[in-house]
Amino acid sequence: MGDQTSLEATVLSYNKSAMEKLRKKDFEGALGLLKEAEKTLSKENDSVKLHSITHNNLGCFYKRSNKPKIALIYFEKALRLESEDPEEVATLSGINLNICTLKSQQGDHEGALFFAKKALKQLLWKLDEVPSLISSAAIAYYNVGIEFEYLNKLSDAFSTFKQGW
Repeated sequence: MGDQTSLEATVLSYNKSAMEKLRKKDFEGALGLLKEAEKTLSKENDSVKLHSITHNNLGCFYKRSNKPKIALIYFEKALRLESEDPEEVATLSGINLNICTLKSQQGDHEGALFFAKKALKQLLWKLDEVPSLISSAAIAYYNVGIEFEYLNKLSDAFSTFKQGW
């Protein structure tokens, strides 16, 4: 148990520090820490949650590094892992919104809409139990509305924006 707790603390620390470096635009430092997290996890493959966090953060790294195809690979890995625990709505919906953003940036607005709707559905499912998800739900409504706009489905966009308001 102690080794697992230590492993978890180490991996979470790598991830947290990497995201701080990424916010400061220290891309090399962020990638180094995320690769250390991956290497640490390769020794112990039983923590789905830690793998998911690391993959999601690698997706964020590559998204910020303007490498959307690589980012999408990591987000999809994280999504597959998170799908094993549907109770992790905040994380799952966040991954779906990250994929939505990438798909939208690549001009795949149907794909982006799919992931935005999926995130919104997940958030609304748990919103009564977890009121702190309200800001994420507002972001999801916005993303659904914007994707409807890109697809020239203006009445759907208006309706979505109105619901999110």
